[in-house]
Amino acid sequence: MRPLRRVEESISLQLGLALLVVVLLLAVVGAGTWLVTADAVQTDVRTKLVSQSEAEADGLNDWFASNKLFVRLVSDDGVFATGDDDAVRRYLHRNAASDDVDVLGLHYIDMRENRVLVSTVEDAAGEDLSDRPWPPRLRFQGFGDVYVSEPYTSPRNRTVVAFVSPTETINGALVSVVDVTEIGESFRSPIPGTVTHVIDSRGIVIFSENPEERLQPYLTDQQAIPEALVRAVDGESGFQETSLKERELGYDVVTAYAPVEGTDWVVIMQAPTSSAYAVLDRIVVGIVTFVGLALAGVLVVALTFGRTTTRDISELTETAEAYASGDYDAEPSLDRDDELGTLAAQMGAMRDALESRIDALESARGDAERRKLQLQRLLANLPVVLFVVDADGELVDVQGHTPEGTFALSDAVGARVEERFGRYPELVDACTRALSGAASSVTVDVEGGIFHVQVQPIQEDGEVEQAIAVASDVTREHNREQQIQVLNRVLRHDLRNRLSVIVNYARHVAETVDDPDLDDALDRIVTQSEELVETSEKARNVQRALDSAGESVDIVELAADCLDAFEETHPGVAVERSLPATAPAKATVHLGMALEELLTNAVEHTQDGSPTVRVSVANTLSHVDLVVEDDGPGMPASEKRAIVEGEEKPLAHSSGLGLWFVYWLVTAAGGQFAFEESDLGGLAVRLSFPRAEG
Repeated sequence: MRPLRRVEESISLQLGLALLVVVLLLAVVGAGTWLVTADAVQTDVRTKLVSQSEAEADGLNDWFASNKLFVRLVSDDGVFATGDDDAVRRYLHRNAASDDVDVLGLHYIDMRENRVLVSTVEDAAGEDLSDRPWPPRLRFQGFGDVYVSEPYTSPRNRTVVAFVSPTETINGALVSVVDVTEIGESFRSPIPGTVTHVIDSRGIVIFSENPEERLQPYLTDQQAIPEALVRAVDGESGFQETSLKERELGYDVVTAYAPVEGTDWVVIMQAPTSSAYAVLDRIVVGIVTFVGLALAGVLVVALTFGRTTTRDISELTETAEAYASGDYDAEPSLDRDDELGTLAAQMGAMRDALESRIDALESARGDAERRKLQLQRLLANLPVVLFVVDADGELVDVQGHTPEGTFALSDAVGARVEERFGRYPELVDACTRALSGAASSVTVDVEGGIFHVQVQPIQEDGEVEQAIAVASDVTREHNREQQIQVLNRVLRHDLRNRLSVIVNYARHVAETVDDPDLDDALDRIVTQSEELVETSEKARNVQRALDSAGESVDIVELAADCLDAFEETHPGVAVERSLPATAPAKATVHLGMALEELLTNAVEHTQDGSPTVRVSVANTLSHVDLVVEDDGPGMPASEKRAIVEGEEKPLAHSSGLGLWFVYWLVTAAGGQFAFEESDLGGLAVRLSFPRAEG
């Protein structure tokens, strides 16, 4: 590990190691390129030679097939059975002139006497064939057989091949003599210096580009048998890197071979190894040259730039280490215009900025410490407990007021939620949901009071990292709400029932007592009691209406129904209405009760014997406005202030429960309540509700 550590800490060693790696890579790349190229070149040479040898063998096979077919078709004619030599001669001359094959002559022979009967060659008739190499070998199994001789030298000193086919006459046969002198001259050479031979199974050269080699042994040592000949006679085509012929030639050759189908002939193509792989030699020279130049370039770069660069980098490293240790007086003294010079200048600027930043951070840290202390004091004096839960459900931080009981969490850091709050499963469930990404809240009645806990997930990059919970002590608010509910029940139920009893008894007394001095007092008792019952009934309606706030309704439909009913009960009131076709809004189905209250309030406070009220509904982009106007005396500023400020005060209170009922209903439904001036001369009340789809 120590040498590796030294390399990591020294750029000079790193540069040297990098150079060594580059040298090795160049060597590996060069060797790999040579191997791949050598394989590709060898494959290409093999493919070229084998393909050409097979093509030459196929050409010879086609040549054989066409000549055999020609002699068979010509020998099958009935002219030979006529015994008419002139007819036979004319027939042979006519076929010898055919474009299908190139023959030297056609002979009609007697196989028993081995002499020519009729021929297309002048003076050949009567010629003895005993000196030909093929007559003793004529053996036919049927009239469809064709005998093909080995190449031989004719009496006219030409290399020929005889194709012999029997005729239907006794001992008769047709001989087609074909000149093969030019066959060897037609071989193609895919690689410069390629020599092509056609040899038979005895190792005798049948065809060659060199006329002197024809009908001579392929190898000087006639006892040696070329492996290519053995494989080709067995029907194989192939390629060899070495052969027996190399010893006679005196240089290395590569050999391809292919059999000629239907014969014992083999095509053998030999190319000098130097010619076949000449391109490989050039590639090797190119690779060696490239690698050498690359290595020389790398060494020049290393010697020219490496030493000065590593020295300057060492100086920059020492300066950076000085900065890291707190010594900001150090300064690099590089006189360079390249990236290292720019880096040195930037390090100086960074040092100046760092010193300034440190001063700012020290000041900010002091401010942060003071604010943290203030926040801790604030949380310590508020009835709030703040605690943080990590993703594993463990309490990791606690701040704020820690009362007695469950939320005395000063010693809870490190505890798990289910252990600390195990008695309150709804609180554990709220924390679990928050750690799953869903904010939640729950109110729990624990020892020490009633707490409302809001739990919010804290996410980073889409993943929940923590959950923060704020537990607020709502014991007093809960008790106050409970008291209000009790008082509300007493007012709405108990007081209403008792007042109903009082009203009934007062009416009974008024009907049974005949005392003028008591009539006025009894009437006042009945009237006041009925008003109290009506007030209690309004309180009941308030509660019922508030429970349904926030529903989607058509304000036009509710307003129209309410105005129709109001006109029937108040025939002396002039009602003006301005209503669109529809106005869907999020309000309450009991909005008609609020509108009725506003209409009743408008006519009760007017001194005019024929008051006027106006109701209008208007749609806006986001709201629906319901405006109720009258021509009455208006409302005192103190009463307006009591409603607008939402709080009853000794010097600013509204008379009765009606307007409060309207205010509560509108605000509970998410709407707004406002007083305005009416062009009728009286009061205008505007109610605004959020629009609903519809």
